[in-house]
Amino acid sequence: MTIIVDASVVISALINPAGKEASIIFNFFGKVDFVAPDLMYEVVLLKKNKIIASSHINEFSLAESLLLIYNTISVLSVEKYQPDV
Repeated sequence: MTIIVDASVVISALINPAGKEASIIFNFFGKVDFVAPDLMYEVVLLKKNKIIASSHINEFSLAESLLLIYNTISVLSVEKYQPDV
Protein backbone atom coordinates (compact mmCIF):
# COMPACT_ATOMS: atom_id res chain seq x y z
CA MET A 1 0.00 0.00 0.00
CA THR A 2 1.20 3.52 -0.75
CA ILE A 3 0.25 6.51 1.37
CA ILE A 4 0.81 10.05 0.11
CA VAL A 5 2.02 12.29 2.92
CA ASP A 6 1.05 15.94 3.01
CA ALA A 7 3.11 18.72 4.62
CA SER A 8 0.43 19.19 7.27
CA VAL A 9 0.92 15.60 8.43
CA VAL A 10 4.66 16.10 8.80
CA ILE A 11 4.17 19.43 10.58
CA SER A 12 1.69 17.83 13.00
CA ALA A 13 4.09 14.96 13.65
CA LEU A 14 6.87 17.42 14.42
CA ILE A 15 4.74 19.53 16.75
CA ASN A 16 3.30 16.53 18.58
CA PRO A 17 5.63 13.51 18.38
CA ALA A 18 3.22 11.50 20.56
CA GLY A 19 0.27 12.29 18.29
CA LYS A 20 -1.50 10.11 15.77
CA GLU A 21 0.33 11.53 12.73
CA ALA A 22 3.77 10.66 14.12
CA SER A 23 2.45 7.33 15.32
CA ILE A 24 1.19 6.42 11.86
CA ILE A 25 4.46 7.41 10.19
CA PHE A 26 6.64 5.42 12.56
CA ASN A 27 4.37 2.45 13.34
CA PHE A 28 3.66 1.71 9.69
CA PHE A 29 7.18 2.33 8.40
CA GLY A 30 8.23 -0.73 6.41
CA LYS A 31 4.63 -1.95 6.16
CA VAL A 32 3.45 0.72 3.73
CA ASP A 33 5.24 3.04 1.34
CA PHE A 34 5.08 6.69 2.32
CA VAL A 35 5.58 9.12 -0.55
CA ALA A 36 5.51 12.89 -0.78
CA PRO A 37 6.20 15.51 -3.43
CA ASP A 38 9.58 17.21 -3.10
CA LEU A 39 7.81 20.53 -2.55
CA MET A 40 6.53 19.25 0.78
CA TYR A 41 9.94 19.78 2.34
CA GLU A 42 9.94 23.42 1.29
CA VAL A 43 6.55 23.92 2.92
CA VAL A 44 7.75 22.29 6.15
CA LEU A 45 10.86 24.48 6.24
CA LEU A 46 8.75 27.59 5.67
CA LYS A 47 6.85 26.68 8.85
CA LYS A 48 10.05 26.00 10.84
CA ASN A 49 9.58 28.88 13.28
CA LYS A 50 5.95 27.94 13.94
CA ILE A 51 6.96 24.32 14.56
CA ILE A 52 9.70 25.34 17.00
CA ALA A 53 7.37 27.70 18.87
CA SER A 54 4.51 25.20 19.04
CA SER A 55 6.59 22.18 19.99
CA HIS A 56 8.98 24.00 22.36
CA ILE A 57 12.02 22.30 20.83
CA ASN A 58 15.20 23.90 19.60
CA GLU A 59 16.38 24.06 16.01
CA PHE A 60 18.83 21.16 16.47
CA SER A 61 16.08 18.87 17.82
CA LEU A 62 13.84 19.89 14.95
CA ALA A 63 16.57 18.97 12.45
CA GLU A 64 16.98 15.55 14.08
CA SER A 65 13.23 14.93 14.02
CA LEU A 66 13.00 16.04 10.40
CA LEU A 67 15.77 13.64 9.46
CA LEU A 68 13.94 10.74 11.12
CA ILE A 69 10.72 11.57 9.31
CA TYR A 70 12.39 12.24 5.98
CA ASN A 71 14.09 8.85 6.13
CA THR A 72 10.68 7.18 6.23
CA ILE A 73 9.21 9.05 3.24
CA SER A 74 10.14 8.59 -0.41
CA VAL A 75 10.33 11.82 -2.37
CA LEU A 76 8.72 12.20 -5.75
CA SER A 77 9.93 14.97 -8.03
CA VAL A 78 7.02 17.20 -8.99
CA GLU A 79 8.92 18.27 -12.08
CA LYS A 80 8.99 14.68 -13.31
CA TYR A 81 5.19 14.58 -13.37
CA GLN A 82 4.60 17.99 -14.96
CA PRO A 83 3.03 17.76 -18.41
CA ASP A 84 5.28 18.84 -21.28
CA VAL A 85 4.02 22.13 -22.63
